Amino acid sequence: MTDRYRKKPVEVRAWKISLDGQEPDWVREAFDGGRIDWCPAGEGIYINTLEGRMKANIGDMLIEGVKGELYGCRADIGTHYVRAKVRSTIATLKERLAETTDDLTRCPNCGGPADNGHDREVPPNPYWCSKCSGS
Repeated sequence: MTDRYRKKPVEVRAWKISLDGQEPDWVREAFDGGRIDWCPAGEGIYINTLEGRMKANIGDMLIEGVKGELYGCRADIGTHYVRAKVRSTIATLKERLAETTDDLTRCPNCGGPADNGHDREVPPNPYWCSKCSGS
């Protein structure tokens, strides 16, 4: 009998291997540190791993794992990481929007509920409560 496991969701850094010179800083550091090298004919990169020297082609993904390990991943598989990051970014933006909305309904001085000046013509500060705005 085989047990099934679900892989924990983790965020990793990835770079779609290209020749456009737009590699991120962590990739440049890996080149400088000798962890990766360009293939002689420019068809990809060599990745120095614990298992030996691996090759990844242009269009594949270079992935840095959670422990800093580097490995190549075929483009069709690597795009799953990109999608996961997009979903993660959308969730993060929704959380930040909720926090910001909550911040706008609270007085920045005391943390109490802001009245937003709806009962005054010109509020001293529209996001403060009546007590802190002096009205």
